[in-house]
Amino acid sequence: MGYLSDNPTMTEYTVVPEYRSVAGQWRDDYGRPLVVNDPNLGFINETRLRLGITELEGIASGTHMLAMRLTDLSEMIRKHLKVEVTVFEFRPSSVSQVLTNVKAQLLDQLVSRRETIAVLPEASTSQESEILQLKPGMYGMSLDLKALWRRFFGSKK
Repeated sequence: MGYLSDNPTMTEYTVVPEYRSVAGQWRDDYGRPLVVNDPNLGFINETRLRLGITELEGIASGTHMLAMRLTDLSEMIRKHLKVEVTVFEFRPSSVSQVLTNVKAQLLDQLVSRRETIAVLPEASTSQESEILQLKPGMYGMSLDLKALWRRFFGSKK
């Protein structure tokens, strides 16, 4: 569901993970790039994407440079570097890498919870290849962790 305010699991202490970072370049309203020569300030040309997976998949399918207006970050750059920038540009391929990173994080979480998943009851309506099931859950859709485990690591009973 992303790291957005309408996600019910968000709190004021939730931080967007580093694996959601994309590299890009800041530009002003005239298209002039912000050139950062100091290697210690390289982090300025990165941002962490807060959007949900569905939106990220749509963005990743693009073929042209993407641009976002990140007002909070551009205000910090203006305040500390005394430079006006308004748009952060990045490539869709960067978003594809974020999606790969999210999948890797999910698999790592599954592996770390192997024993817990193994004792979960089988869903009576699930098929061997079915992972997502529409059944009552906190967010309206439930994830069959055992099916996901079998898909990536094979069936072990």
